[in-house]
Amino acid sequence: MFKLFLVIFFSLLVPSQFVYADVVSTLKEGRDTTLDVTKSIIDIAKNTAKNTAESTSNLINNVKKITKKEEKEEVELTRARAYEVWDDLIDIFDEIIVLKSKRDQAPSSSIFVKSKKDYDKKIDKILQTIAVIIIDPQIEDDRSDLDKLKQKIKVAKEKSSESNAKALLATGKDREKLIDRANSYEKDANEYNDSRRKLILNVKNRLAEYGLKLNLVQVNVLLSRVDASDIIGMSTSFSVIAELTQQLSAATIESRENLQIAKKYYFMHVILLELQMHIQRNYINRLENVYLVKLDNIENETEVLIDETSDLIKDSEGAHRNIFKNNLKSQKYTLKVIDAYEKILRTDLKKIKKGLKIVGDKYLVASNTYQTVTVSSDLVDLMEGNTNLFNAVMTLQVPELLPFQNLQMQEVFERLTIQLKE
Repeated sequence: MFKLFLVIFFSLLVPSQFVYADVVSTLKEGRDTTLDVTKSIIDIAKNTAKNTAESTSNLINNVKKITKKEEKEEVELTRARAYEVWDDLIDIFDEIIVLKSKRDQAPSSSIFVKSKKDYDKKIDKILQTIAVIIIDPQIEDDRSDLDKLKQKIKVAKEKSSESNAKALLATGKDREKLIDRANSYEKDANEYNDSRRKLILNVKNRLAEYGLKLNLVQVNVLLSRVDASDIIGMSTSFSVIAELTQQLSAATIESRENLQIAKKYYFMHVILLELQMHIQRNYINRLENVYLVKLDNIENETEVLIDETSDLIKDSEGAHRNIFKNNLKSQKYTLKVIDAYEKILRTDLKKIKKGLKIVGDKYLVASNTYQTVTVSSDLVDLMEGNTNLFNAVMTLQVPELLPFQNLQMQEVFERLTIQLKE
C-alpha cells in the first residue's frame, strides 16, 4: 500500500509602498493585486493537486504492473523448468509405477527373490535422480563459479602480499617490478571481486524468480553456509514440484471421462510428494549425521586447544606470553562462532522436521486416497488443495539468514564452512 503525503506551502509577499498623498489608491491596488495573485496560486494549487493525483495513480499502476511482472516472471520460470523436465519425469514416473506394483507383490524379506526392501532402495535411487534433474542448473553453475572466484581472490591477494614483502628487500628496478607485480595481483583480485558481486546478484535474482526473495546480505549469508546447496535445492525443486502438481491437476481435469488416466496422473502427484519427503529426509540426514557431527568434533578440538593454550600461558613470559594470549582470544572467539553456527543448524533441523511431518501427513492421505478413490473429481480436489501445502512448507524451509555481526565473525564462519565440507 502506498501513501502519498502532499504538503503545499503558499508564501505570498505583496510589496506595498505607501505614499501619504494617495493611501486609499495604493491600498485598493494592493488588494486587487493580492486577489489576482491569490487566485493564480489557487489555480496552480488545483492543477498541482490534479497532476499529483494523476501521478499518484500512475505510480500505483506502475507498481502494480511491476508486481504483476515479478509474479509473472516467477510463474514463467517454474513453468519453464517444469516443461524442461516433463518428458524425463514422465518416463521415470512410469518406471516407478511398475516398481511400486512389483513391490506390493514382493515378500517383506527373501534371499532368493527381491524383497520390498530391495524395491524401496531402487525407488529411492530413482527419486535421487529426479531430485538432481529438477535442481536449477544455472544457480548450480553460478555457485560453482563463485567458489572458483573466491579461491582466485585468495591466491591473488596472497601473491600480492608476497610481492610487496619481497619488494621491501629489493632495490632499484627490481623493487619497482615487484611493486608493479603486487599492484597487478591486487587489480586481479578486485576484478574477481567485481565478478563475484555480479554472480551473487544473479543468484539473488534467480532465487526471487522461484519465490525465495532475499536481499544481498541474506544471499551472502546463505552462500557462506555449509547447507547452502540443500536450502537452494529445496527452494527451487519444491517450486517446480508445485508447478508439476498444477499441471497434473489440469491433466486430471481433462481426463475425467477416463478414471484410469486420472488415477495415473494422481499417482504421479503422490510420487512428487514422496520426492518432496525424500529431499527433506536427505537434508535432515546431512544435518544430523554430517554437519552437526563435524561441527561437534571441531568444537571438541577447539576446547582441547584452548586448554593447551591456557597451560602454555601459565608457563611462558614476555613476548611469547602475549602471543599465546592473542591465540587464546582467537580460539575462544572461534568457539563462540561454532556455538552460533550450531544453533543456526539446529533451528533449521527443527523447522525441516516440522515441514517433513506436514508433507508426510499429506502423503498418507494422498496414498490412501489413490488406493480407494473411484471418482476423478476427488483426485482433482486433493491436488488443487496442495497449493497451501507447498506455501506452508516453503515458509518453514526458508532459514534464518541473520547478517554477520562483523567481518571477523564472517571470516570464522566461512572458515568453519570449509572445514565442514572437507
